[in-house]
Amino acid sequence: ELNPFPEESPRAVSVVEGDPLSLDCNAPIGYPRPNVNWLILSDNGALRALNSSRITSDPEGGLHFSRVEREDALQDAVYVCTATSVFLHQYKIGNKVRLRVERVPNASSTEHAPVKQYLSPENLVALEGQELKLYCIFGGSPQPVITWRKLDTNMGSSDFTTANYGRNFVTSFLELKDEGTYECKAHNGVGMVQSHAINVTVESAPYWLSSPENTNAAEDESVSFECTASGRPEPKLQWFINGVPLQSELHGTHVVSLGLKCLIEYGPRR
Repeated sequence: ELNPFPEESPRAVSVVEGDPLSLDCNAPIGYPRPNVNWLILSDNGALRALNSSRITSDPEGGLHFSRVEREDALQDAVYVCTATSVFLHQYKIGNKVRLRVERVPNASSTEHAPVKQYLSPENLVALEGQELKLYCIFGGSPQPVITWRKLDTNMGSSDFTTANYGRNFVTSFLELKDEGTYECKAHNGVGMVQSHAINVTVESAPYWLSSPENTNAAEDESVSFECTASGRPEPKLQWFINGVPLQSELHGTHVVSLGLKCLIEYGPRR
């Protein structure tokens, strides 16, 4: 069962108009890990989605306002975090937040240089063939423009695309050639340009180049089996007999390992 959120009254959060804001979810622990999202909960119990280019969430459940505006102080509603378990067909609601926005006298005083709100880790390991989504979430006013590039190479016909107003750099099918360092930059004409680099290492699951074949042999006859595998990092080959690790001194075998190729002679040595 998915654990519930702690029973708490809505907490009030005050923020100055034009400032960036980040809220943590602190979602309950569950297995598999629940999907975390933020919604708006009306006092009458109705739920609705957040729909603004200024507002986004990160994969760990944080909610980020690139800049807060007066309309974000909801009347008769609160922001709530939701945890959903697709496997258990359950969802929980909690961590209610009521936002208070302090107004400023003029628009020029709401300008803020880009600030980092959520970034993918500097070193990331991903699996070949899987989706990869990089995150660079920045706050600021005006809303920062985010651009991406791969360092020391030409992106060319890469399958990467931007999403979520530039906050994400995504590929649906990661390839070994996609390994490298990616950089995002955020600028809005105020203050210094902010940047962040993410070093992506691509690994692949082990796979057979050649696998052992069934062999018929007479008793005490020497038999050779050969297998070759590849992967990234380089896979370790190990032989088993009836599910038990093969040991030369116990099974009368001679095993020769040459890189990713392993040769086993089963029977009396000559």
